[in-house]
Amino acid sequence: MSRALADANREVAPEVYQKITGMPIYGVIMKPYFWVIQVALIVAIYFFPAIELIFVILEVFVIGNRTGSDSDKLFHD
Repeated sequence: MSRALADANREVAPEVYQKITGMPIYGVIMKPYFWVIQVALIVAIYFFPAIELIFVILEVFVIGNRTGSDSDKLFHD
């Protein structure tokens, strides 16, 4: 969804495109290791279902600490 939003705003609103692609989470989900970890977690869930909850909590904590306080504001008031 982030990629679709960024692509939709590339020519219409370049400043919005820059903000979307500049978000730390955008950089993380565009890297191949993110998807490798997701596939490994799907396999691991079969053997230990609680591992997904552990990784979601860890992911929220890490991304929450790396995200700026203005990350939800694309436009200035």
